[in-house]
Amino acid sequence: MCLTLGTGVGCGLIFNGKIWHGSTGMGGEAGHIIVHPFDGPLCGCGGSGCLEQYASATALVRMGRERLGADAPPNSHELSEMARAGESRARSIFEKLGESLAIGLAGLINTLNLPLFLLGGGVCEAWELFAPNMFRELRRRSYIYRLTEPSELYPTVLEHHKTYIMRAQLGANAGILGACLLPSEVRGKPNDAAETTVVA
Repeated sequence: MCLTLGTGVGCGLIFNGKIWHGSTGMGGEAGHIIVHPFDGPLCGCGGSGCLEQYASATALVRMGRERLGADAPPNSHELSEMARAGESRARSIFEKLGESLAIGLAGLINTLNLPLFLLGGGVCEAWELFAPNMFRELRRRSYIYRLTEPSELYPTVLEHHKTYIMRAQLGANAGILGACLLPSEVRGKPNDAAETTVVA
């Protein structure tokens, strides 16, 4: 599974080398897993407390306004710079992001037991600000993760029967690179093959 943390939270789920679309084509809406049901903000999907309201760049800007008021920066990049400089309120926002991701990931890990969960998108540029809290919360919330946690979080070779949560190497450029590669992947193939092509 890949979660892209950008303007919203995107998701791609791959089983046996094929993208899982769900029975009606709406599978993989992990951004709308409810992670804070009682006090979460309203989401564009009509629900409240969705992962997307805590783990996207849009969410970071909103939480920045809520916690920093007039001191809030206009974008998530500047918010991350504030956090790196030691601003405690900004740091707490990224800790909340890590906690919220852990809640969503714990449910996905416990349900799907996949070997690899990739996190990509522009928000992951602040990986060091939210990942430590994410892993701490994951250990607390998912017994499957505790049982299958790898000996190294960022190995060069993946161990069998372990659960990895890793930062995607291409970062925010993955989408545009995938779009560039897709025509060469599907050229000369039947139309239905295009729907199941996976671009790494």
